[in-house]
Amino acid sequence: MKHGEQLTGYVNEIFKGEPLILVETGCLRRDGPEHEEADGWSTLYFARWIKEHPESKFFSADNDIEHIHIALNKLESEGIKSPFPMFYFGESVEFLNSIGHIDFAYLDSCDGWEHGLAEFQAAESKGAKLIVMDDYISKVVTAAEYAASHGWDVKQEGRFTVMRRV
Repeated sequence: MKHGEQLTGYVNEIFKGEPLILVETGCLRRDGPEHEEADGWSTLYFARWIKEHPESKFFSADNDIEHIHIALNKLESEGIKSPFPMFYFGESVEFLNSIGHIDFAYLDSCDGWEHGLAEFQAAESKGAKLIVMDDYISKVVTAAEYAASHGWDVKQEGRFTVMRRV
């Protein structure tokens, strides 16, 4: 299963088409087919999903304005225009703390275990039912341990750590 199918599969499995607030940290940062399974392409996959579910909302945060421009250009080339998604330029934890309720969070901008934990806790505090994180060894270990000790169902599924509120 491709990266995008797996991510949108989580959304469909948990939310079954209900309107939701979806957020990601770290947006599409490199274009070209060789980057399709990495480099923030979740932005494109989620934007396609949101285009089909316009009652839902999608927010993407990145602390590099060039990444946001690359993402916007890619979405425009795919025929996806504002408001799908809404971009935030700035630090990911500040973004997560500033936003209202979250249903699903895909956290892929973390820089190390402590930052990964801070992102997880911020998304958790906003009511997220499902949090998916990428890059277990470099970003997720501490967040996964915290989540498991706080009653979350935590599973490693390929490159993703999937944490469901139980």
